[in-house]
Amino acid sequence: MSITTELAALLIAEGFATARGTDVFTNMMPETPDTCVMVFRSGGLSPQGGFSVDGIFHERPGVQVRVRGGAFDDDTPETAIDAIFNLFMKQFGETLSGTKYLSLIPSQPPFVLERDKRNRTVWAFNATSEKDDRFCPKCHSDESKHETYNMFGGYRKTICNKCGYELKAWRESHGE
Repeated sequence: MSITTELAALLIAEGFATARGTDVFTNMMPETPDTCVMVFRSGGLSPQGGFSVDGIFHERPGVQVRVRGGAFDDDTPETAIDAIFNLFMKQFGETLSGTKYLSLIPSQPPFVLERDKRNRTVWAFNATSEKDDRFCPKCHSDESKHETYNMFGGYRKTICNKCGYELKAWRESHGE
């Protein structure tokens, strides 16, 4: 599932919207309704590779969240975007629609993006996520179900939950 769809589902679950296509939209800003939330995919950061394993371990997509209010209503969208911003600040190690997000970090505080031709204020903020996209090289599991364990002596290892394959072990104290 795409990050925009997963975040739209989160916003619905947290009470910021009622249904996708009704008052929360992904990658589009329709003319109606006046009051709505939009989640757009944006640039993000380059993905991180695996530790001696082919493929991408952490994808880091970016999003822009926008909230629009009714004509001449600046307070309602500002209050909503501030609450969504605070929700994003709390997202660490959360699983959304089956994808594990290590973080979802806003790039800056909410700001006024525009006032449209119908005098509706649009507030926005940008955020970057860190998405755990590891595929196991042994069983090719794409379920993002790998766990990292702290081990005695400062060692850590990452193990596939499906087949038990050890993806990587390294010593934290040496920064390896």
